[in-house]
Amino acid sequence: MNIQNLTLEDEETASIFGSSTFKEKPTVFDMDPLVLSVRLKKIKEANPNVWIRLESAKVKEEVQGDDWNDAVKIKDYYSKKLVWNTLSDEKLSNYRTALLQLLHHPKHNLSKREMGMIVTLPNFYEEDQTLDGIVKSYRVSDIPRVTPNLGRFARNLTPIGTTNRWVNKKHFNFYWFADDNKFVYSIQLAKDNVLLPFFEDTIMSSEPIFDTLLTKVDYPFSYYKMYDFKLLKKEYNA
Repeated sequence: MNIQNLTLEDEETASIFGSSTFKEKPTVFDMDPLVLSVRLKKIKEANPNVWIRLESAKVKEEVQGDDWNDAVKIKDYYSKKLVWNTLSDEKLSNYRTALLQLLHHPKHNLSKREMGMIVTLPNFYEEDQTLDGIVKSYRVSDIPRVTPNLGRFARNLTPIGTTNRWVNKKHFNFYWFADDNKFVYSIQLAKDNVLLPFFEDTIMSSEPIFDTLLTKVDYPFSYYKMYDFKLLKKEYNA
């Protein structure tokens, strides 16, 4: 998959992690920050309501062997993607250039922006692994375009994965589905949406039939975004 599938846009990343134009005192780590980021992600997943920072002693204390292995996989994945894009004459943005430098020349004293890049990389990796699988297994190019005059569609869909990302400083889950023709569909719900538990526990373990409006989206690949949808039928697994 093209490295453009890094899930935060450069402008949005800059707005979240701050400008690098001012002088700041870097944060110094005595362990690979990417390894700490892998462990931090796991801590937050196990304790979603606990606020903890990358430089917290607790993160370092809980690092395990598989965190080092995961960090190597993440570093290899993005290093190869970025280098491949460079060799393909694709101009890298300032953000991706800085990320490539961090991956190839690891440092333990990080600016605020560099910390933001490293701490989000395990989340990027998890999402991109799901998206890579979709690209390899489904039809994600040259799909038919839909127009508003076509009205509503009935679609019997199979769940194929879930990802999440920040969009305009708001956190969303993306629920991915496919039909019998291997076209891909997605429903986007904010993390604070009351329907989230319903999707997690039932819809994503069934083969729902939706009555929905559709619009075609072409990034990070071609798929149909579903909106104003309702369920016509649901068959939940026991």
